Amino acid sequence: MTLEEKTTKLSSELKESVKEEDGDFKYSGKFSEILTTEEILKFNFGDRKKWLIENFLPMEGVMILSADPGSYKSFLMLYFALCVARGNPIFGKFETEKGKVLIVDEESTIRLLQERLQSLHAQDDEILFCVGRGVKVDDLKDIERIVDLVKSKEIKLVIFDAFVRLHEKDENDAGQMSRIANGIKPILRQGASIIFIHHHGKSSHRSSLQKLRGSSEILAFVNSHFLIEKIQDKVFRLVNSKMRDALQLEDMEIQVVLSDGSVEFQLQEGVSGLGSKTRPEQTQIKLLLANQKDKLDVVQIRQLLGSDIGDAKLRSILNYLVEEGLISRETVGENRKLYSIDPGKDLGPTSSEPVL
Repeated sequence: MTLEEKTTKLSSELKESVKEEDGDFKYSGKFSEILTTEEILKFNFGDRKKWLIENFLPMEGVMILSADPGSYKSFLMLYFALCVARGNPIFGKFETEKGKVLIVDEESTIRLLQERLQSLHAQDDEILFCVGRGVKVDDLKDIERIVDLVKSKEIKLVIFDAFVRLHEKDENDAGQMSRIANGIKPILRQGASIIFIHHHGKSSHRSSLQKLRGSSEILAFVNSHFLIEKIQDKVFRLVNSKMRDALQLEDMEIQVVLSDGSVEFQLQEGVSGLGSKTRPEQTQIKLLLANQKDKLDVVQIRQLLGSDIGDAKLRSILNYLVEEGLISRETVGENRKLYSIDPGKDLGPTSSEPVL
């Protein structure tokens, strides 16, 4: 194709996406929903919750649960599905938004699913199963069928088990994994969230971020990643290696309790969404507020800290400090939040210079 032909083709494509009305350009196609800053700030989410699974999976988000073989990942997947279908908290701690669940299972058999569901005391729960049907998330027709099912059945959570069985792409190719990420977006746009069950790579000496099999693009397109590390026969550690929408959870030790054919997952130690991982940042924020005469908003706090702390992380720390009664917050105008600290509050250890 000559340069002139390429230019003509590009011009034609641009004309299809932009049309002129009453002297102003109006966008169509992919650019039909252009939003201004003001429109985004005023967007009303109504009663819609942020989390489908509190601090695990946001609404319209994607989560990966990964592990080595025989590490309870598929069992845990069913437990998560039952909690969402019933509106029960995960591990008795993390709230869920009740909703119907669709499980696309390309690894288990119906007999195995039956045994596991019975051991988890499943009844007539609102979970739909598509088992061993060769569904592919890189097949447009399969995605369209899932979207239709999500719409007609009002599905809130779609679980795919396991990722390796659900596509024909090269997992080590970032471009191909990116196309899968784009391909599942129609499901998310229907208001559903997605959990992928995935395997670890072969090396046992990798960090938690590197254990996930395949290209780093897989980890890049998800909101959260939780991996299972088996400690002993009926005990595993649940590690939150990535969290885009809040602070990472501290590691959780989970006990698998077997009794008379039933299975329960019990959280063995208290978990804070921040805990010791952000104590230096908490102390620095409290010191900053204690040394200010005026109340500060998020932008001012970030500027005065002079650090590269992310916006989501900073807001999560501020929310935590408010919930713990360590700092105060008030809302002025439509949506501006101001933070301050009461005189006499414990500022925590200050001998070190924490790096944010």
